Amino acid sequence: MISAKQIALIKVAVKRLGLDDATYRGILAAEAGVDTSRQLGLEGFDRVMARFKQLGFTSDWTARTFGHGRASGMASPGQVDLIRHLWREWSDNGSDAGLDHWLEHTFAVSSLRFLDGAGARSAITALKSMKQRKLAKAAQIAQDAPAAVEGLG
Repeated sequence: MISAKQIALIKVAVKRLGLDDATYRGILAAEAGVDTSRQLGLEGFDRVMARFKQLGFTSDWTARTFGHGRASGMASPGQVDLIRHLWREWSDNGSDAGLDHWLEHTFAVSSLRFLDGAGARSAITALKSMKQRKLAKAAQIAQDAPAAVEGLG
């Protein structure tokens, strides 16, 4: 499920785009197969937000979080977005708190806004590796499952 902040972002997008309730619910159904934003998973959220972007919605989240410019040497908004995306793909719940905990443990920074460019590159590389290991493990489990079932029979 998505966070309250993500639900709030959807509501902001709906309001800024001037969508009526029927159009909004139609987008939820078409993009994610759900009736309400509370039913959205992370993939559905990404698809709904991509549709809103196609309709002209732009979020000011990056500007509010990082200022209008980027501090020299700090992670770029694109790096931050990629880290969040990779985290959601790897993590079971995709929470910002979980990401912050991982960053603190792995890179000794308490939040993405404190991550420098080099740290961002390292985080992206680490998350890509973590995602690949997770996919490989899932594939191995899927491959071993039929053999385990045959062994029971």
